[in-house]
Amino acid sequence: MATVTAWQLPYRILAAAEEEEDSSSDPTNAVAFVGLCLVLGIACRHLLHGTRVPYTVALLILGIGLGSIVI
Repeated sequence: MATVTAWQLPYRILAAAEEEEDSSSDPTNAVAFVGLCLVLGIACRHLLHGTRVPYTVALLILGIGLGSIVI
């Protein structure tokens, strides 16, 4: 059986293999993201308890602000 060399593989397969090596997807990142979201939601609800600002609007503005930060 003939061996497959790098020039025989389609570009998408090679790009996917390189992407997997450089990927920073780690299960702890997902857990940290969920934890951070919960903490920010609780803090937002606690800080805006006596005001007339709706909770969902505050979360929307907070999300837009955090999403606009480029790390």
